[in-house]
Amino acid sequence: RMLTQRRERILKIVVGEYISTGLPVSSEAVARKGLGVSPATIRNEMMELEEDGYHVKGELSLHGVTKPVEFNVKITNGKNLTGMITLLQKDYGIKPFKAMLGTLKIKNEINIGFDLSLNQT
Repeated sequence: RMLTQRRERILKIVVGEYISTGLPVSSEAVARKGLGVSPATIRNEMMELEEDGYHVKGELSLHGVTKPVEFNVKITNGKNLTGMITLLQKDYGIKPFKAMLGTLKIKNEINIGFDLSLNQT
């Protein structure tokens, strides 16, 4: 699904408020920001955003090489981020591992999966 303008605005408000306060952001607080929709509509939009997951863009540095990366993450059980990214070792100047005269090889393409627990400190 596409990220609609309304969902993008809701997401920016929620992230901005969370960064500012470090506290959960209620749908009522988002509604007070002048979106012209009810808190119930905001809750529905947030549920759909959570189901769709998030697309992350950034840079990854490995072995002294920095490259742009993009991958999708999902929120599971409300407090964990899970996802997977596929990388080519050669893109980062890494020679794929070989042992025992080449009978044991690691492919150039590697998949890195993660499951991050989000805890407030």
